[in-house]
Amino acid sequence: MEKERKNASLLLNEKPRIMKKLLLILLCLPMIGFGQDNKLDKIIFSNGDTIFVNVVEVGLDKVIYKYQGEKTHHIETNTDIAIIKYSSGRIETFKGLRKLENHIQKEEEKLEKEYDEKLKKKMLLDEKLALQDKNNIIEVNLGSLLFKELCLSYERVVGEKQSIKINIPIYFKRDINTIGSAYNFNNFLIVTQDGETITKNDFNDLAYISGIGISPEYRFYLTNKGAPRGFYLAPQLSFRTFTAKANVKRTDLPDIYQEATDTVSTAFNSLNASGDVALTILSPLFGWKWINGPISIDFNLGAGYYMLDYKYSYEVIYTDSIDFIKDNNKESIWLPRINLSIGVAF
Repeated sequence: MEKERKNASLLLNEKPRIMKKLLLILLCLPMIGFGQDNKLDKIIFSNGDTIFVNVVEVGLDKVIYKYQGEKTHHIETNTDIAIIKYSSGRIETFKGLRKLENHIQKEEEKLEKEYDEKLKKKMLLDEKLALQDKNNIIEVNLGSLLFKELCLSYERVVGEKQSIKINIPIYFKRDINTIGSAYNFNNFLIVTQDGETITKNDFNDLAYISGIGISPEYRFYLTNKGAPRGFYLAPQLSFRTFTAKANVKRTDLPDIYQEATDTVSTAFNSLNASGDVALTILSPLFGWKWINGPISIDFNLGAGYYMLDYKYSYEVIYTDSIDFIKDNNKESIWLPRINLSIGVAF
């Protein structure tokens, strides 16, 4: 990679000045010794070609010359000749000089254009090489933190405009009763007593839930900057599993239950429950990634097709009976998705 940088820099170390010096070089050729006879005249044509000859005659509209050692005369019009430098040292210009100047100017413009193109290519190459230095990215999903979930991701560039990203969501073990949408044991055990109430906090530490998953995605970056920067499309497939367990005994419940008047409640002895949820999400996503130095910011949105497969069972033991329920079900639904991540690129 360092070699590529050096090669790119060598292309632009000096701005082209060849054509600006062409006329001077052509005029000075006999003086710097190229094996030409000092008795020969030098003719510079309007296209830049140069010959060493003996000028025989210079007319109003033509020049007659012959090559050394030959008798044949050659004729050229004044418009095709730019300069004649005679063996005596005298220099004479002709109508073709204007053509030569125009030719030199066009060559300069051509070289200037080539220089600009090389400069642009070098700038793009330098930027691409800088981006190629950022082939690895580790991020944390800020949105997942709102749901008390830690989602870490690793992205690896695998092509000029492609990358693979692996997301690992971790749903740490927690008390179900602290989750706003979770099952509340108050809904199962109905207890009342004059002057006293039972709050949700009375049922803490009775049931727990945890989960983990993996979400691979393949990204296609569509901007000229290439991976891993700019606009991208990313199909993502997520797999998650959740496990919930509850083991409740009568002695775990508030003391108020000992004095409850409800027949079902006073007969309650224990509850054992468990549930497993397998969640598969198929998501077409599109987004944008910014990288500034080591800092990476990734934002994407799309839709997710959620496929749930859940199984649960619970056993309730009363003083004189046992209830046992076991069931499973599958559901699916489309939901919007939005993600914001921040991390480090290296």
